Amino acid sequence: MLKQVKIGYLKYQVVEVESVNKFEPRKGEIDLYQRQIRIDKDMTDQDKRETLLHEIIHGLDEFIGIDLEESQVRKLGAGLATVFEDNPELLSTSLSSFFFYFT
Repeated sequence: MLKQVKIGYLKYQVVEVESVNKFEPRKGEIDLYQRQIRIDKDMTDQDKRETLLHEIIHGLDEFIGIDLEESQVRKLGAGLATVFEDNPELLSTSLSSFFFYFT
């Protein structure tokens, strides 16, 4: 699991915790003010990756000002996680090399 992720120009610490939110059961949560993403440590690695991607989408939503609904974030996270899982070369290739394929 990543220890840190950069969203825009902001760096977020990624931590695995026993309880993400003591008031509401959640798999993950992004704290925009403390710049921290908390992920439930008891999930499978695949669930952790999907949850991290979900929280990154929340961070992008805030950074860019897209104003996504939670259901849209869930759908984007699940969809992108599937694409990355099924096409690992997307993550092992730099973006410049990736976009070269489309020119």
